[in-house]
Amino acid sequence: MKPLKFVFPRLFQLSANKDVFIGESGKWVNGSWVWDLKWRREFFDRVSEAANELLSIISNFAPNAGCADGWTWIASPDGQYSTKSAYIKATRNETTMSIINKETLARVWDTPAPQKAIVTTWRILRNRLSTCDNLRKRNVPLGEEELKCNACIHQKETTNHFFLLCPKI
Repeated sequence: MKPLKFVFPRLFQLSANKDVFIGESGKWVNGSWVWDLKWRREFFDRVSEAANELLSIISNFAPNAGCADGWTWIASPDGQYSTKSAYIKATRNETTMSIINKETLARVWDTPAPQKAIVTTWRILRNRLSTCDNLRKRNVPLGEEELKCNACIHQKETTNHFFLLCPKI
């Protein structure tokens, strides 16, 4: 049985309304929002469970009546995205900043390495990799078994374990 974290991306691929606005994915009925997601085909059991869980998660959210669809960037006071606001948001992680100073992070970007290696190094130093530990901190539903390292299956998968402590890797 696959964990749900692997099934949700499959739901997007099965969606018949990938390119529609939120306002076109449901309707107002008696003053409350009702989601009306369209699928390309019927689901198998496991995918059906994931679709029901997705609907239970998004049922708590509804669009604002009378407002156009749009994005709000919460890292800036006016709600508009800017490179400056993204940089400020990215460099204000107190726990990481206390361990790794800003000069070290700046030097990472100045190294003559391939861009992929630079970005991965920056993400490691900022603890931004999609490890099971970080996914759980971001409220991705994971069971206790799914939190374990896929290589050694003994310890919880964290950035430090994955790159420094795992005996298999």
